[in-house]
Amino acid sequence: MLRIAGSVIIHFFPKRLPVLDVFQVVSIQFRNDRKEALMKCAKRLYLFLIPWAISFIFLGSLSPRPSFALEESLRLLSDQTKEDDLPVGWQPLTFRSVSRHTEYKLIQEKSRPVIRAKSDRSASGLYRPLDLDPKVYPILSWCWKVDGIISKGDATKKKGDDYAARIYVTFKYDPDKSGFLERSLFRIAKMREGEYPPKGALNYIWANRIPKGKEISNAFTDRAQMVAVESGEEKVGQWVCEERNIYEDYLSLFGEDPPRLSGVAVMTDTDNTGESASAFYADLVLHRVTHKQPN
Repeated sequence: MLRIAGSVIIHFFPKRLPVLDVFQVVSIQFRNDRKEALMKCAKRLYLFLIPWAISFIFLGSLSPRPSFALEESLRLLSDQTKEDDLPVGWQPLTFRSVSRHTEYKLIQEKSRPVIRAKSDRSASGLYRPLDLDPKVYPILSWCWKVDGIISKGDATKKKGDDYAARIYVTFKYDPDKSGFLERSLFRIAKMREGEYPPKGALNYIWANRIPKGKEISNAFTDRAQMVAVESGEEKVGQWVCEERNIYEDYLSLFGEDPPRLSGVAVMTDTDNTGESASAFYADLVLHRVTHKQPN
Protein backbone atom coordinates (compact mmCIF):
# COMPACT_ATOMS: atom_id res chain seq x y z
CA MET A 1 0.00 0.00 0.00
CA LEU A 2 2.96 2.32 -0.39
CA ARG A 3 1.51 5.00 -2.68
CA ILE A 4 3.95 7.67 -3.80
CA ALA A 5 2.80 10.71 -5.81
CA GLY A 6 4.15 10.24 -9.30
CA SER A 7 6.81 7.89 -10.59
CA VAL A 8 10.32 9.26 -10.28
CA ILE A 9 12.45 8.85 -13.40
CA ILE A 10 16.20 8.95 -13.03
CA HIS A 11 18.40 9.60 -16.06
CA PHE A 12 21.90 8.13 -15.91
CA PHE A 13 24.58 9.94 -17.82
CA PRO A 14 27.68 7.86 -18.56
CA LYS A 15 30.88 9.34 -17.26
CA ARG A 16 33.36 10.57 -19.84
CA LEU A 17 36.15 8.06 -20.14
CA PRO A 18 39.69 9.41 -19.60
CA VAL A 19 40.84 7.25 -22.50
CA LEU A 20 39.03 9.58 -24.92
CA ASP A 21 41.52 12.34 -24.08
CA VAL A 22 44.24 10.21 -25.61
CA PHE A 23 42.45 10.11 -28.94
CA GLN A 24 41.86 13.85 -28.87
CA VAL A 25 45.55 14.53 -28.32
CA VAL A 26 46.53 12.63 -31.44
CA SER A 27 43.56 13.56 -33.62
CA ILE A 28 45.45 16.21 -35.66
CA GLN A 29 48.48 13.98 -36.10
CA PHE A 30 46.20 11.17 -37.18
CA ARG A 31 45.00 13.19 -40.16
CA ASN A 32 48.58 13.87 -41.29
CA ASP A 33 50.17 10.56 -40.61
CA ARG A 34 47.74 7.77 -39.79
CA LYS A 35 50.35 5.18 -38.99
CA GLU A 36 52.38 7.42 -36.69
CA ALA A 37 49.29 8.66 -34.89
CA LEU A 38 47.96 5.16 -34.41
CA MET A 39 51.25 4.05 -32.87
CA LYS A 40 51.23 7.01 -30.47
CA CYS A 41 47.63 6.29 -29.57
CA ALA A 42 48.38 2.64 -28.82
CA LYS A 43 51.42 3.60 -26.75
CA ARG A 44 49.43 6.09 -24.66
CA LEU A 45 46.63 3.62 -24.13
CA TYR A 46 49.18 1.05 -23.04
CA LEU A 47 50.79 3.47 -20.58
CA PHE A 48 47.35 4.49 -19.31
CA LEU A 49 45.95 1.01 -18.79
CA ILE A 50 48.94 -0.88 -17.41
CA PRO A 51 49.14 0.98 -14.03
CA TRP A 52 45.38 0.52 -13.54
CA ALA A 53 45.57 -3.18 -14.34
CA ILE A 54 48.47 -3.67 -11.93
CA SER A 55 46.71 -1.77 -9.16
CA PHE A 56 43.48 -3.77 -9.59
CA ILE A 57 45.34 -7.07 -9.49
CA PHE A 58 47.48 -6.01 -6.54
CA LEU A 59 44.67 -4.51 -4.47
CA GLY A 60 42.35 -7.36 -5.33
CA SER A 61 44.83 -9.89 -3.97
CA LEU A 62 45.19 -7.91 -0.73
CA SER A 63 41.47 -7.15 -0.20
CA PRO A 64 39.32 -10.27 -0.12
CA ARG A 65 35.63 -9.94 0.69
CA PRO A 66 35.36 -9.22 4.43
CA SER A 67 33.44 -11.59 6.68
CA PHE A 68 30.74 -10.44 9.08
CA ALA A 69 30.38 -11.02 12.79
CA LEU A 70 27.24 -10.26 14.75
CA GLU A 71 28.06 -7.81 17.51
CA GLU A 72 24.99 -6.03 18.88
CA SER A 73 21.24 -6.21 18.48
CA LEU A 74 18.63 -3.48 18.43
CA ARG A 75 15.31 -4.86 19.61
CA LEU A 76 12.52 -2.92 17.96
CA LEU A 77 9.69 -4.27 20.10
CA SER A 78 9.52 -3.94 23.87
CA ASP A 79 6.80 -5.02 26.28
CA GLN A 80 5.97 -1.41 27.19
CA THR A 81 2.69 -0.04 25.88
CA LYS A 82 1.20 3.42 25.41
CA GLU A 83 -2.33 4.48 26.34
CA ASP A 84 -3.61 3.30 22.97
CA ASP A 85 -2.26 -0.24 23.60
CA LEU A 86 0.43 0.27 20.96
CA PRO A 87 4.07 -0.54 21.71
CA VAL A 88 6.29 2.32 22.85
CA GLY A 89 8.24 3.82 19.93
CA TRP A 90 5.70 2.73 17.31
CA GLN A 91 3.09 4.87 15.57
CA PRO A 92 0.16 4.33 13.18
CA LEU A 93 0.86 4.46 9.45
CA THR A 94 -2.29 5.48 7.57
CA PHE A 95 -3.19 6.41 4.01
CA ARG A 96 -5.40 9.27 2.87
CA SER A 97 -7.38 7.17 0.44
CA VAL A 98 -8.21 4.45 2.99
CA SER A 99 -10.80 5.25 5.66
CA ARG A 100 -10.92 1.85 7.40
CA HIS A 101 -7.81 1.09 9.45
CA THR A 102 -6.36 -2.18 10.66
CA GLU A 103 -6.48 -2.72 14.43
CA TYR A 104 -3.14 -3.23 16.15
CA LYS A 105 -2.57 -4.11 19.79
CA LEU A 106 0.43 -5.17 21.85
CA ILE A 107 -0.25 -8.40 23.72
CA GLN A 108 1.81 -10.90 25.70
CA GLU A 109 2.26 -14.46 24.48
CA LYS A 110 4.41 -16.79 26.53
CA SER A 111 6.11 -13.84 28.24
CA ARG A 112 7.12 -12.11 25.02
CA PRO A 113 5.61 -8.98 23.45
CA VAL A 114 3.58 -9.62 20.31
CA ILE A 115 1.82 -7.23 17.95
CA ARG A 116 -1.62 -8.54 17.06
CA ALA A 117 -3.17 -7.24 13.83
CA LYS A 118 -6.79 -7.56 12.71
CA SER A 119 -7.95 -6.30 9.33
CA ASP A 120 -11.51 -6.18 8.03
CA ARG A 121 -11.65 -4.57 4.57
CA SER A 122 -9.06 -2.17 5.97
CA ALA A 123 -5.48 -1.03 5.57
CA SER A 124 -2.96 0.70 7.81
CA GLY A 125 0.38 -0.15 9.29
CA LEU A 126 2.32 0.20 12.50
CA TYR A 127 5.59 2.04 12.01
CA ARG A 128 8.84 2.24 14.00
CA PRO A 129 10.81 5.34 12.87
CA LEU A 130 14.58 4.87 12.70
CA ASP A 131 17.67 6.65 11.46
CA LEU A 132 20.39 4.04 11.01
CA ASP A 133 23.14 3.09 8.60
CA PRO A 134 22.13 -0.17 6.90
CA LYS A 135 25.80 -1.06 6.53
CA VAL A 136 26.04 -1.11 10.30
CA TYR A 137 22.65 -2.80 10.88
CA PRO A 138 22.18 -4.97 7.78
CA ILE A 139 20.39 -7.97 9.30
CA LEU A 140 16.69 -7.90 10.14
CA SER A 141 15.07 -10.85 11.89
CA TRP A 142 11.50 -11.37 13.00
CA CYS A 143 8.85 -13.99 13.73
CA TRP A 144 5.29 -13.94 12.43
CA LYS A 145 2.12 -16.02 12.32
CA VAL A 146 -1.00 -15.71 10.15
CA ASP A 147 -4.44 -17.23 10.65
CA GLY A 148 -4.98 -17.49 6.90
CA ILE A 149 -4.04 -16.00 3.55
CA ILE A 150 -6.03 -13.66 1.29
CA SER A 151 -8.00 -15.81 -1.18
CA LYS A 152 -8.26 -13.00 -3.76
CA GLY A 153 -4.77 -11.69 -3.09
CA ASP A 154 -2.53 -11.30 -6.12
CA ALA A 155 0.79 -9.46 -5.86
CA THR A 156 0.82 -8.75 -9.60
CA LYS A 157 -2.38 -6.66 -9.54
CA LYS A 158 -3.45 -3.51 -7.70
CA LYS A 159 -6.78 -5.02 -6.72
CA GLY A 160 -4.94 -7.98 -5.23
CA ASP A 161 -2.28 -6.04 -3.29
CA ASP A 162 -3.37 -7.35 0.15
CA TYR A 163 -1.46 -9.56 2.57
CA ALA A 164 -2.19 -11.19 5.88
CA ALA A 165 1.31 -10.16 6.96
CA ARG A 166 4.09 -8.02 5.61
CA ILE A 167 7.17 -6.23 6.89
CA TYR A 168 8.10 -2.87 5.40
CA VAL A 169 11.68 -1.60 5.53
CA THR A 170 11.92 2.01 4.35
CA PHE A 171 14.97 4.00 3.28
CA LYS A 172 15.42 7.74 3.58
CA TYR A 173 15.20 10.13 0.67
CA ASP A 174 18.08 12.63 0.61
CA PRO A 175 17.47 15.70 -1.62
CA ASP A 176 21.19 16.54 -1.55
CA LYS A 177 21.92 13.28 -3.35
CA SER A 178 19.22 13.61 -6.00
CA GLY A 179 18.99 15.14 -9.44
CA PHE A 180 16.75 18.01 -10.44
CA LEU A 181 13.84 15.91 -11.71
CA GLU A 182 13.82 13.61 -8.69
CA ARG A 183 14.00 16.57 -6.30
CA SER A 184 11.07 18.22 -8.07
CA LEU A 185 8.85 15.14 -7.88
CA PHE A 186 9.70 14.44 -4.26
CA ARG A 187 9.04 18.10 -3.42
CA ILE A 188 5.55 17.74 -4.89
CA ALA A 189 5.02 14.58 -2.85
CA LYS A 190 6.13 16.41 0.30
CA MET A 191 3.68 19.25 -0.36
CA ARG A 192 0.91 16.70 -0.73
CA GLU A 193 1.76 14.41 2.18
CA GLY A 194 3.56 16.79 4.56
CA GLU A 195 6.85 14.89 4.43
CA TYR A 196 9.13 13.21 1.93
CA PRO A 197 8.15 9.66 0.98
CA PRO A 198 10.85 7.01 1.28
CA LYS A 199 13.51 6.78 -1.37
CA GLY A 200 12.63 3.10 -1.60
CA ALA A 201 11.11 0.28 0.42
CA LEU A 202 11.64 -3.43 0.81
CA ASN A 203 8.42 -5.34 1.33
CA TYR A 204 8.79 -8.78 2.89
CA ILE A 205 5.45 -10.49 2.38
CA TRP A 206 3.59 -13.64 3.32
CA ALA A 207 2.45 -14.11 -0.28
CA ASN A 208 -0.90 -15.44 -1.35
CA ARG A 209 -0.08 -16.83 -4.80
CA ILE A 210 3.41 -16.06 -6.00
CA PRO A 211 5.96 -18.71 -4.93
CA LYS A 212 8.26 -18.36 -1.96
CA GLY A 213 11.46 -16.56 -2.98
CA LYS A 214 9.82 -14.61 -5.81
CA GLU A 215 10.83 -10.94 -6.12
CA ILE A 216 8.64 -8.43 -7.99
CA SER A 217 7.87 -4.72 -8.02
CA ASN A 218 4.85 -3.52 -6.08
CA ALA A 219 1.68 -3.23 -8.18
CA PHE A 220 1.43 0.50 -7.37
CA THR A 221 5.07 1.63 -7.60
CA ASP A 222 8.50 0.24 -8.40
CA ARG A 223 9.78 2.25 -5.44
CA ALA A 224 8.62 -0.71 -3.34
CA GLN A 225 10.10 -4.11 -4.11
CA MET A 226 8.29 -7.22 -2.92
CA VAL A 227 10.01 -10.35 -1.62
CA ALA A 228 7.89 -13.45 -0.93
CA VAL A 229 9.53 -14.72 2.24
CA GLU A 230 6.64 -17.13 2.85
CA SER A 231 3.77 -18.16 0.61
CA GLY A 232 0.52 -20.06 0.76
CA GLU A 233 -1.26 -21.98 3.48
CA GLU A 234 1.35 -24.59 4.41
CA LYS A 235 2.49 -22.78 7.56
CA VAL A 236 -0.76 -21.03 8.48
CA GLY A 237 -1.27 -21.01 12.26
CA GLN A 238 2.44 -21.60 12.95
CA TRP A 239 5.07 -19.22 14.25
CA VAL A 240 7.72 -18.81 11.54
CA CYS A 241 10.98 -16.95 12.12
CA GLU A 242 12.84 -15.17 9.32
CA GLU A 243 16.14 -13.38 8.72
CA ARG A 244 17.07 -11.09 5.83
CA ASN A 245 20.09 -9.02 4.88
CA ILE A 246 18.37 -5.73 4.07
CA TYR A 247 21.57 -4.16 2.76
CA GLU A 248 22.13 -6.89 0.19
CA ASP A 249 18.43 -7.10 -0.68
CA TYR A 250 18.28 -3.36 -1.44
CA LEU A 251 21.48 -3.51 -3.47
CA SER A 252 20.17 -6.46 -5.46
CA LEU A 253 16.66 -5.12 -6.07
CA PHE A 254 17.41 -1.42 -6.64
CA GLY A 255 20.86 -1.75 -8.17
CA GLU A 256 22.55 0.71 -5.81
CA ASP A 257 23.75 1.01 -2.24
CA PRO A 258 20.89 1.79 0.14
CA PRO A 259 20.54 5.20 1.78
CA ARG A 260 19.95 5.48 5.51
CA LEU A 261 17.34 3.25 7.06
CA SER A 262 14.30 5.36 8.00
CA GLY A 263 11.97 2.81 9.54
CA VAL A 264 10.44 -0.63 9.89
CA ALA A 265 6.71 -1.29 9.75
CA VAL A 266 4.33 -4.22 10.11
CA MET A 267 1.16 -4.28 8.04
CA THR A 268 -1.89 -6.46 7.61
CA ASP A 269 -4.24 -5.14 4.93
CA THR A 270 -7.37 -6.29 3.10
CA ASP A 271 -8.81 -3.10 1.61
CA ASN A 272 -8.29 -4.01 -2.04
CA THR A 273 -9.86 -7.46 -1.85
CA GLY A 274 -12.52 -6.63 0.74
CA GLU A 275 -11.57 -9.64 2.86
CA SER A 276 -10.44 -10.01 6.48
CA ALA A 277 -7.22 -11.29 8.03
CA SER A 278 -5.34 -11.48 11.30
CA ALA A 279 -1.64 -11.86 12.04
CA PHE A 280 0.92 -11.72 14.83
CA TYR A 281 4.41 -10.17 14.81
CA ALA A 282 7.20 -10.70 17.35
CA ASP A 283 10.96 -10.60 17.93
CA LEU A 284 11.72 -7.82 15.46
CA VAL A 285 15.46 -7.23 15.75
CA LEU A 286 18.08 -5.34 13.77
CA HIS A 287 21.52 -6.88 14.12
CA ARG A 288 24.69 -4.83 14.09
CA VAL A 289 27.70 -6.39 12.41
CA THR A 290 31.40 -5.72 12.27
CA HIS A 291 33.70 -6.36 9.35
CA LYS A 292 36.42 -8.83 10.25
CA GLN A 293 39.47 -8.49 8.03
CA PRO A 294 41.58 -11.66 7.62
CA ASN A 295 45.05 -11.66 9.11
